[in-house]
Amino acid sequence: MQITFTVYELALFAIFMLVSAIGVYLFLSFKNFNRMVSQVAQLLDRNKDALNQTIPNLQQISNDLAVIVQDVKNGVQQASHAVAQISDSTAETVLTLSKTADYVSTYAVVIAEVIKTILNFFNQDAKRK
Repeated sequence: MQITFTVYELALFAIFMLVSAIGVYLFLSFKNFNRMVSQVAQLLDRNKDALNQTIPNLQQISNDLAVIVQDVKNGVQQASHAVAQISDSTAETVLTLSKTADYVSTYAVVIAEVIKTILNFFNQDAKRK
């Protein structure tokens, strides 16, 4: 017994198998999608009371959040301004202390020279006697 297939029949069979596979895939996809939709519906039914209480408050929550964000932004700006002022004040203080230390060291050198001169004067008087 001999069976012959033409190329046309073989192509027709391949197309039929491809369409059948796509059909099975679509059927399984729709079944899973339907199951997912029913789970979402059950979840919404279980939480209906909480959603009915929350949804009307979303506008107020959004407004409160905007106020909080603005307050935080203002606080950060004030803190930044304060840090800048403290930085400037600290730099000025360090500069003033540096100048004061220079003046003190200059006065110390002058006083030391005056004391050295006075001591040399008394030493010369003591040597003469």
